Amino acid sequence: MSLTMLIILLAVGLVLMLIEAFVLPGLGFAGIVGLLLMIIGIYMAFGVSTTVGIVTTLLVVLVTAYVLWKFLQADTWKRFAINDSIYSKMNTFNTDKIKLGAEGVCLTRLNPSGRAKINGEILEVAVENNFLDANTPIRVVSLSSNKIIVESL
Repeated sequence: MSLTMLIILLAVGLVLMLIEAFVLPGLGFAGIVGLLLMIIGIYMAFGVSTTVGIVTTLLVVLVTAYVLWKFLQADTWKRFAINDSIYSKMNTFNTDKIKLGAEGVCLTRLNPSGRAKINGEILEVAVENNFLDANTPIRVVSLSSNKIIVESL
């Protein structure tokens, strides 16, 4: 096997491993094929000579470590992180104000839950069997100890 073919085999293996690590997370097809290509490349390098095999193994380890280090330095993981905060809380509402049939308006999209203003109170509500856009007029159809189910008017 030529040295050029060996380098191409190792490069494709490294690219597939990086795709698996950063694009398709999990132990899937690209990662397994990439790992196999790198192992086959190292094995074939030892077929050329022991020195070429050792140098190839060291280069694969160093290049892989360097590329992973550069990816981590480039804030790659910030793309995958969830940066939003959750501000919702359990409903505590005045049962004198919120009764079956009370009307209000969605403040956020109900997908299936969100926030609504009913009788002057801002509450977490849910809708069954569909989604409602913000500013949709609603009516309370079910109340439990901390869950309010609404429907559109």
